[in-house]
Amino acid sequence: MVIEEMPLLWITYDELIPLNVPGLNDDVEIYVKDLVDKGIDAVVSASEHLGSKESRFMEIREDILSNANEVFSVLTGFNFEFHDELFIKDLRHHYRNIAEGVKRMMLISITLALADYLRKRGRSPIIFIENFEASLHVDYVNDALTRFRDYEFPIVIETHNASYLSTQPLINLSTT
Repeated sequence: MVIEEMPLLWITYDELIPLNVPGLNDDVEIYVKDLVDKGIDAVVSASEHLGSKESRFMEIREDILSNANEVFSVLTGFNFEFHDELFIKDLRHHYRNIAEGVKRMMLISITLALADYLRKRGRSPIIFIENFEASLHVDYVNDALTRFRDYEFPIVIETHNASYLSTQPLINLSTT
């Protein structure tokens, strides 16, 4: 795959900006509250060519959300639910009423699940996380950095804290 064709999932402080992602316009800003409706749903619709097979669409959507929730639970100890909006199940809070670090981990978790979905369909993305440690507890940062090694696509982080680089081994990413 030519680098210009690779999907990029760019995480800013509180939004996802997809570039070259099937079903999404480049430079659209998707905030946490819209990640399911405007992110996952659009990508699944564009990738699967399901037509009127709504049950298959919902199955794929639930699989992505289940994967995201598994990552979110490992990283934060919480679970989320999606009905019409996102809720933190364990705290019984709407996403608007939770700490910024938990919201950020939700954004990262859902983006990782979406990226893994794209990878399985031959559209392996690059994830770029801007100002990675912003609003995150140290244990969230360390757990996320450890978890990132499990993915089969590159995850690039930008940080203002070099101490994280000394606590985690650097991984040489090759294009082979």
